[in-house]
Amino acid sequence: MGLLKMSNAATGKVVSCDNVVDVVAGSSGSGATEVITIDISYGVAVDMADGSGSKSALLKSAITYAAPGSSNEYTSTKAQLEEEWLKAVASLSGATGSIVEAPQLGVKVTATGVQLADSVPTLVIKHGTELA
Repeated sequence: MGLLKMSNAATGKVVSCDNVVDVVAGSSGSGATEVITIDISYGVAVDMADGSGSKSALLKSAITYAAPGSSNEYTSTKAQLEEEWLKAVASLSGATGSIVEAPQLGVKVTATGVQLADSVPTLVIKHGTELA
């Protein structure tokens, strides 16, 4: 199983790269108020509570990068970050024993371009709807 480790994450630390069905980036706001999200959806088998077998369902890793703050901006665009996550997930899909650092999202001062600490993402695992 290929895993991406988010060393600087506030919550959640590991993202699986197996059984991925979709990777989607989103954003709201701009500049100092921009929030970028990466949603990675997985198809998984879930055992039925009544013991009658299993069904296919979706789980989602919801990664959120908080706004960079006053007078700051991200060093990458939403599209660039989405591409980095797509490449990372694809390269580790089906891998064995691999744990690789996940893509980071840098922050810089808008006026001077001085690099600040990377954005600290949060990771939440969400349950989705059944697959058709």
